[in-house]
This record gives sequence, structure tokens and C-alpha cells, in this order.
Amino acid sequence: MSKDAPDWIRFLYCDLSGIVRGKATYKYSDKKLLNGVALNRGILALNFADQMQSYDEFGAVGDIRLRPDDEHYVTVGHPKNTGVILCDIVQEDGSEFECCPRTILKRQVEKARKAGLYFEAAFEPEFYVLRRDASDQIVPIDKSRAFSSEGMNEAAELIDSFARALTVAGMTVEQYNAEHGHGQHELSIHHTQPVSAADNHLLYREILRSEAAAHGLIASLCPKPFHDTAGSGCHVHLSVWDLKSKTNALVADGELSDLAKSFIAGLIEHMPAIVAFGCTCTNSYDRIQPQSASSAYNCWGHRNREAAIRVPPPIHSDANASTNLEIRFVDNSCNPYLFLAAVIAAGLDGIERKLPAPKPIDCDPSHLDPQALKKLKIQRLPHSLMDAVNALDHDAFMHETFGEKFMQLYCRVKRSEHDHFASMSFDERSWHHLSAF
Repeated sequence: MSKDAPDWIRFLYCDLSGIVRGKATYKYSDKKLLNGVALNRGILALNFADQMQSYDEFGAVGDIRLRPDDEHYVTVGHPKNTGVILCDIVQEDGSEFECCPRTILKRQVEKARKAGLYFEAAFEPEFYVLRRDASDQIVPIDKSRAFSSEGMNEAAELIDSFARALTVAGMTVEQYNAEHGHGQHELSIHHTQPVSAADNHLLYREILRSEAAAHGLIASLCPKPFHDTAGSGCHVHLSVWDLKSKTNALVADGELSDLAKSFIAGLIEHMPAIVAFGCTCTNSYDRIQPQSASSAYNCWGHRNREAAIRVPPPIHSDANASTNLEIRFVDNSCNPYLFLAAVIAAGLDGIERKLPAPKPIDCDPSHLDPQALKKLKIQRLPHSLMDAVNALDHDAFMHETFGEKFMQLYCRVKRSEHDHFASMSFDERSWHHLSAF
């Protein structure tokens, strides 16, 4: 560890509700790299409302440890003299823990490697920049028009310092625009291998909120902070590569390959269950509505922003390398490790079984009548967190992929969250979620 390392290092992990939690050490030492820091085992059973859902060994007895898998820490700028490091969750004796989200994703990456494939991914978050008005209400920083330079100007100082901080943290900033909602923005970073992509998403969230606070502002990645304005999604771009030839496995002769179509078919088959990992809070389902660009239907299409899976137009000068799949329904409440693990597992299942892809959809599915939707086998994505969790719990393949212990814990926590927020109004729900993400 360098002599100029910050005095405080936060050992962080992402819990089952997408909340970044952890512990900090003072005057960080190399011993912590070997042993990590201890944490109560029952903390994994906390739900979004901080209510512990005790299950088997997830209670008051026993410890787990937060252990970084390398020496890399990132300074997020604020508070000063503080760095963060993302960790694996391991058993008390340091052995692998089957319920660690980061480890679950690593298993799927390894499974893909054995099949001769590797993945690259990037999360593309949308977020609101907010302030407190004279009456202490939280409101957007401006009322600028969608995609306008006016919106860029209002947030320019924050966005500039945010981009610089991301760069210092080792991320490559690619594109930025003011989004549809008042005070809403989107800034994308470069793709990388899955575990690093998930790490980057969590660091992105931490850095954004830190920089906003330093400017006297509030940044929120909440899925639906306000009833009358656009929700914030977190589109995920994914490419599949042949390990031996180092070529894009999604493309063959300038078209989508058979592997790509089977990968899509696997996603479509397991999509209702995947939603439980991509939209993990009750506020998520305030966002996923037809005709809202939130991709509320289980279908795919070329350039179709109302489909759950979109094939974006490739870069014309490099079509083979740039072809990727965009998964559009997901939001920033996701645990990025679990979401990518579910997507990779489902896609590999489609490839292994050589599933044929359904017909691509070239229109807004909400414009089709019920008979046409039935004929095309297009269904709405789950309407609520409980619906999504039930779909996950009934998916035998997902039980096999994630393991029974994890599935029981995850479903228990998610059902408790649905019950906790079920009787609340939209405003009450959004208030709880606004500061969490």
C-alpha cells in the first residue's frame, strides 16, 4: 500500500437489495488484504427497510468476512481522506461463500470460459440531479427541455467533476447527454469484462453521489423518483466473444449469428425470473410501464426501444466488433453481479439447448391487440416485485444456477420488501427510494 494512501478505507459490498453497505478501517494495512474485515452473518438477510429476515444461519450467530480480491482502492473524492474497495464475501475461515453475489458472477464467467466464450458488459445509468428548494422540498435542479444544451449547462460543473473522478478511478467516459426528465442525465462508460463492469457500476454510483454532495446537490439513481416525469433506467450492453478466435460471437456474415439468436432465446425464456434481479425494489414497478421507454414487454427487436432486448445499430465502420445486445428494462436498484450472472446463465442455457429465437418485433408491443400479442407469444414483464420473485422462485434453472440456499434467502428478503411497501402511496415509496440509490 502506498504511503499516500488515505487514512480511511471502506470495505464495500452490494447487498440483495442493491444497497451498497460495508465497514471502514483506519490506517489500512496489508494484513487486511489477507483477512478482510468481519461482518455479522445476518446482515445478508437485511431487506431494503433494514428489517432482518432471519433464515437458517443468517441470523445473530456467526461471521462472514469482506475480503478484497486485489489491492485496488478508489478515492471517491468526498468525504476527504477516504478510499473505497469492493470485496468478495467469504466464510469466516476465508473459504468461498456460495451466497456472495460477486462469487456467483465469477462462476458464470468461468462456465462461459469452459464453453469457449467470454463476455464484455457496460452499465448505462440514468440519474437525476436534485436540490432542496426554499421550502426544503427536493426538486430537480432545472426545468430544461429533453436532450437540450440548456440541461447540460445547468449541470456542467457537476458533470465535469464527475467525469474527472471516474477517469481517476480508472474508467473511460464515453458519452453524455441531458435526458428526458427535468434535471435528468445520462453518462456512459466503456465496457469491460463482467466482474469489472459490475464493480464499475457500484463505484459510479458512489462517485456520483459523492460529487453531487460536494456541489451542494443530490444525485439520485432511483428508478421512479417523481410520478409525472421519466423514470431512470440502467440499460446494460453485452457482447459475447469467441475465446479462441477473439471475434464477436454475436455476428456471422454481417448478420446475427445462430449463437446470438439462441442467447436471446435463453433470455426470453427466463426473462420473468431475470426481472427479479434487474428490478429489485417496489419503486422499479412504478417505472416499468408500457409506452414509457422502459421496455415493459418480453420480446426483442432491432433498434426497438420498447422491447426488453434491443439490438442497437452497429458502428458502420466496425460492425463486427460493435454488435451487442442492449437489455433495457433493468434499473439502478439491481445488484449488478446478480443481474449479470442471471443474464449470462440464461443466455448460455439458450446456447447449450440451441433454442430458436422468437420473431423480432419492429413495433411498440403496446400497440398490438391481445390476440396479436398472444400469437407472437409476447407477454408483459412482471407487474410487481412479488410477481417477479414468484417467477424467479418457479424457475428451476435459476434454482440450479444460484443454489437453493441463496434462492431461499433472496426470495424471502424480496417478498418481505414487497409486503413492507405494498400499502404505501407512490409518494411514500419514492421518498424511501430516492436517497437509497
